[in-house]
Amino acid sequence: MGWSLDFSPNLFCELAYEGFNPTSIEVACDNDLMVQVLTPCFESERNVLECLRTHVSKKVRKRAKHYSITVDAAYDDVVLGCIMQHGEGWLYRGERWVLRQLRKCGYTGPKDIMFA
Repeated sequence: MGWSLDFSPNLFCELAYEGFNPTSIEVACDNDLMVQVLTPCFESERNVLECLRTHVSKKVRKRAKHYSITVDAAYDDVVLGCIMQHGEGWLYRGERWVLRQLRKCGYTGPKDIMFA
């Protein structure tokens, strides 16, 4: 397993662009200290919801007519909800910082990568 102490947003994007799923973990080091590292997650399957291609039946649409879906409207609340429900497990401070930086500034490296 490879890992890096480099939590730069550009490295994170370039790993994802090359097909890796970058995530963070904590590893023990001297004096019982824990260090956060960036590591690629090697999963054979990924779960992606393609919103525009997802079929929603009429019955479900009728029941959900009083709800709405927003994108990028409550980022911090969603991240906090993930941590409250699942614990920090994979969403450690370093990765949260990277994701916030990418959300704020986007990818600024040399490759032609669009981050929306």
